[in-house]
Amino acid sequence: MLDEKGEHVTGRREACRLFDAQVADYLEGGDRPAVIVHASECAFCGVILADLRAVISESAALGFEEPPPRVWANIRATLEAEGVFREPGGWWTRWVSHLTSLPSPAAVGVLASLVILALSLSVSPGVFGPRTAPAGRTAKPTAEAVAPPQISGEDIALAETIKELEGSYQARKTSFEPAVEDTYERSLVSLNNSIREARDSVKEEPGNALAREYLVAAYEQKAEVLSAALEYDGR
Repeated sequence: MLDEKGEHVTGRREACRLFDAQVADYLEGGDRPAVIVHASECAFCGVILADLRAVISESAALGFEEPPPRVWANIRATLEAEGVFREPGGWWTRWVSHLTSLPSPAAVGVLASLVILALSLSVSPGVFGPRTAPAGRTAKPTAEAVAPPQISGEDIALAETIKELEGSYQARKTSFEPAVEDTYERSLVSLNNSIREARDSVKEEPGNALAREYLVAAYEQKAEVLSAALEYDGR
């Protein structure tokens, strides 16, 4: 069958199908000369190719904006409160291994952020050396304050910020749903345990730069958790 231009309709449809099958690979950099040839011969497919190129060009100019870490923390707290997630164990090893791959504690505070912290329900003992558990009956752990280290002016400022956040959190948490409050409390208790172990290691080995980085990173992450809790709107 011939069209109004005297061309075989069946052959043109086959060419369009081949164009459709290869255009994605061509746009990703593949060597598909048939795509260019057909687009120059078929007005419809030529328009499609031009539109796809325009979309790619415009989307590249838009860039990508990553939501703040506290957004993911609030989502995590809500989903865990609804029972979507189960409690995994052994988070400390994964956290330490991730820390060693990053250039600074500040990067750790942003990239490791609160998704891992919401899962951190316990810390393996003896990571920074043996510790002696206090005698007496076992009480329910609470997110108590941990004395910050005196390392530098920036660390002192961070410690003051954490102290203020802890005060605001203690007043704010009474408005949380019990399950949400429990999620934040367990994350803070776990962080406080990590801070104590890191502090013990720094005290025993003042020259241990890696332990000092862990300690500062733990304080930064605690600040992130407290900030997320204060911004949590319960929805």
